[in-house]
Amino acid sequence: MDAETAFALARGETRLEHLYPFLHPDRDHNPHYALPYFQNAIRLRPNATDYHYAFATYLYYHKKDKEFLSVIRDLARMSPLAYNRLRKEESWSPSVREAVKRGIEKAADEGIDPRNAHSILSSLLAEEKDWKGAISQFQKASLYQPFFNHSAHYSHLGRLFLENGQVKEAGESFMKALSMSETRERDLEGILGIYQSKGYTEGFFQFYEKVRDRFLLSDKTDILLARALMNLKRYDEARRLLNNLNEKKPSAEAYYWLAQLASQENDVGAMELAIQKATVHDPGSSRYHLLFSQVLARRQKLGRAEQEAGLAIRSADKPAAALYVNRAQIRWANKDYSGSAEDWETAIALDPKNAGYFAGAADAYDKAGKWSMAMEYYQKAIDLNPRQPEYRKRYNAIRQGQRH
Repeated sequence: MDAETAFALARGETRLEHLYPFLHPDRDHNPHYALPYFQNAIRLRPNATDYHYAFATYLYYHKKDKEFLSVIRDLARMSPLAYNRLRKEESWSPSVREAVKRGIEKAADEGIDPRNAHSILSSLLAEEKDWKGAISQFQKASLYQPFFNHSAHYSHLGRLFLENGQVKEAGESFMKALSMSETRERDLEGILGIYQSKGYTEGFFQFYEKVRDRFLLSDKTDILLARALMNLKRYDEARRLLNNLNEKKPSAEAYYWLAQLASQENDVGAMELAIQKATVHDPGSSRYHLLFSQVLARRQKLGRAEQEAGLAIRSADKPAAALYVNRAQIRWANKDYSGSAEDWETAIALDPKNAGYFAGAADAYDKAGKWSMAMEYYQKAIDLNPRQPEYRKRYNAIRQGQRH
């Protein structure tokens, strides 16, 4: 018998075995039993991964745990990349994960798909926070098919080194990543994010100095350094760096970060001036108009705030609920309740599962005297988030003729 016929018999017998109880519910004995058919198919083609997938599914369905885990181990050994599919299956569990890990370890020992085997083992060990082991396995993976070791590969290795507290080694890996990068300045921003997320912002300064010595970078990269200084609350140094950039050549992004710096220092006047300059230098940026509208609202300059909120909406690449929520809140503060309700309606259309948006629209309709609409929207907010008692309270207040 050939393997394909054997496997077809196994699948056919599986269907008969599953159907029999439905066709004959009064009979206790099921004459169909697919297990030996699967065993025969695998004996004839022992390295067929699709046979092992089907057999594993059969065993899981019949709760044959020991045999199931054995097949999973074999499958992971034959094809380490099977991990990517198995971890998405309903059967995935700690015991299945361990079986997959053991299978991939065996694959690595036997030299089966070694790059993927060691790389997946690195990911599994990282999940266990065994950073030393994760680094070792990732470095082993790098030895195979090294032409696949691109920029992102070394950025990931740098992240692993930082997780293990190896700042020097991390810097070397990140430097190698940048040397291979075609988008160096953008990748440098991502590396800053890695340093900050792992609590090594100070280490980024040392790394940055080496980068500036080695690569020709634009002055815009100094904005990254300013952001790192802000993260450490070294505001005077960050401000000096950003101001120096603007003295060389005024930059909308530099003014934007000066505004963010002023916000952290709670200097609303300086924040307004800086973000206004950002919008002048780049009038097409939705992000700058949004922040300008927010600071104007804080200063009770509501008419101008609404104009900037409208510019943020019109200059956005695509509609965003948050932009309409911003203008709805400004219009509310300016007692334009109908306009506020209109913006809440647009936000709802963009994100119809947000209970807070329905409540915002209900508040606006209530203030506008449209109480039936207000009750309707409060009810929708309640349906979406029944655990929020304030929505029910406001609904009942309108129904009982009480206004807030």
